[in-house]
Amino acid sequence: MKCLPKPCFEVYLNNGAEDGYWDIEMYVACSQNITNSSQGGVLTRRPLFF
Repeated sequence: MKCLPKPCFEVYLNNGAEDGYWDIEMYVACSQNITNSSQGGVLTRRPLFF
Protein backbone atom coordinates (compact mmCIF):
# COMPACT_ATOMS: atom_id res chain seq x y z
CA MET A 1 0.00 0.00 0.00
CA LYS A 2 1.00 3.59 -0.58
CA CYS A 3 -0.24 6.71 1.21
CA LEU A 4 -2.18 9.12 -0.97
CA PRO A 5 -2.21 12.93 -0.83
CA LYS A 6 -5.79 12.97 0.43
CA PRO A 7 -7.31 14.07 3.74
CA CYS A 8 -6.64 11.97 6.81
CA PHE A 9 -7.94 12.33 10.33
CA GLU A 10 -7.51 11.04 13.85
CA VAL A 11 -9.95 10.24 16.65
CA TYR A 12 -8.78 10.87 20.22
CA LEU A 13 -10.02 8.09 22.51
CA ASN A 14 -8.85 9.64 25.79
CA ASN A 15 -7.39 12.79 27.32
CA GLY A 16 -3.64 12.24 27.23
CA ALA A 17 -3.03 15.41 29.21
CA GLU A 18 -4.12 13.50 32.32
CA ASP A 19 -1.55 10.69 32.27
CA GLY A 20 0.73 11.56 29.32
CA TYR A 21 -0.53 8.75 27.08
CA TRP A 22 -2.74 9.46 24.08
CA ASP A 23 -4.90 6.69 22.61
CA ILE A 24 -5.84 7.62 19.05
CA GLU A 25 -7.19 6.02 15.90
CA MET A 26 -5.66 7.35 12.68
CA TYR A 27 -7.41 7.10 9.33
CA VAL A 28 -5.13 7.52 6.29
CA ALA A 29 -6.00 7.31 2.59
CA CYS A 30 -4.01 4.51 0.92
CA SER A 31 -3.84 3.11 -2.57
CA GLN A 32 -4.94 -0.42 -3.27
CA ASN A 33 -2.50 -3.03 -4.57
CA ILE A 34 -4.46 -3.41 -7.82
CA THR A 35 -2.96 -2.54 -11.20
CA ASN A 36 -4.87 0.13 -13.15
CA SER A 37 -7.26 0.71 -10.27
CA SER A 38 -9.66 3.60 -10.76
CA GLN A 39 -10.72 3.58 -7.10
CA GLY A 40 -8.43 6.46 -6.15
CA GLY A 41 -7.76 5.04 -2.70
CA VAL A 42 -9.38 3.64 0.39
CA LEU A 43 -9.44 4.76 4.01
CA THR A 44 -7.40 2.31 6.07
CA ARG A 45 -7.24 1.87 9.83
CA ARG A 46 -3.92 0.71 11.25
CA PRO A 47 -2.62 0.59 14.85
CA LEU A 48 0.28 2.86 15.80
CA PHE A 49 3.18 1.62 17.90
CA PHE A 50 5.87 3.93 19.27
